[in-house]
Amino acid sequence: MARRLDVPFLVVDVAQEVSGRWIVIECNDGQESGYAGISPFALWQAILDVERETGAS
Repeated sequence: MARRLDVPFLVVDVAQEVSGRWIVIECNDGQESGYAGISPFALWQAILDVERETGAS
C-alpha cells in the first residue's frame, strides 16, 4: 500500500487492539505528520546522527 500512495515521506498511524492485533488507523504524507515545519535536511541529518551513535547499519 505504501508504494501505491507514492509520497516521498509516508506517515502511518497504527494501533494495537486489545486482542494484540495491529491495525492501520490512517496513512498520510509528511505534511500531516507534524514534521512539515522542519527542514528535511535537518531531519535526515538527525536520523543519521542517531544511527551512527547507536552503531546501526
